[in-house]
Amino acid sequence: MSHDAQDIGLVGGDAQFLEVNQAGHDVPAVLWRPLLELPPVVLLAHGGSGYKTDEFIIRMAGLLLKRGIAVLAIDAPFHGDRSVPGDGQRSYLDHMVRQGMTEVCEETCADWAAALDAASGHAVDTTRVGYVGLSMGSNFGFPLCAQLGDRLRCAVVGKLGLVVADGYPGIVAGSDAVTGAAQRLIAPVLMHMQWDDEVFTREGQLALFDLIGSSNKQLLARPGQHGLTHPEDEQSWVAFLARHLGSKGASNQERRA
Repeated sequence: MSHDAQDIGLVGGDAQFLEVNQAGHDVPAVLWRPLLELPPVVLLAHGGSGYKTDEFIIRMAGLLLKRGIAVLAIDAPFHGDRSVPGDGQRSYLDHMVRQGMTEVCEETCADWAAALDAASGHAVDTTRVGYVGLSMGSNFGFPLCAQLGDRLRCAVVGKLGLVVADGYPGIVAGSDAVTGAAQRLIAPVLMHMQWDDEVFTREGQLALFDLIGSSNKQLLARPGQHGLTHPEDEQSWVAFLARHLGSKGASNQERRA
């Protein structure tokens, strides 16, 4: 049974499961769009061990749809409907190591590009793109955001640093691809960090923020460990996206901020 079959009660009737093929493999993708003409679209990435319709994706998609923003999500390699049968929740790291993190990152970016091309045929404005991805979603998201060029209007990233704490695998730290992409970003960026993150050191997260090339960047820090997210922070991310995407759901006060 696929993850989406398990969650069908959460996905909602407005979800469109897209047929996407990239370099000979299927990319499981889902699109939600509001009842508006050519709304902007946010690429909403899951974290490690997540999938395209997990609780975080569904919750954020609902908030964004209320702001008149379409949402596109995919299963990253070795996640969701691309998981290897019989594997444990964290086994994706072993598979990524065997394939090579650079190759997995390149594949993920190409998968997103193919899914975005497919979404363009479903009445969304793929010239106004936002991105949300935390932790693993940032590890692959920074390179993707840089590749999107001027189509990227804003990005919410974070829960990622250049140095991991003792006891955590070094492969999850921000790579050279991440640091190079961060320096090339020019769109507005909101970076979120957990001040007491047990996976990434505080200094490594601040160093990554320093590298971001955008002149319009914000750092939002919240007490707590890596896996915690305060509901008010998700609302802040959505307001930031709506403001910079020119969403019809953004208030006049938010547009001026």
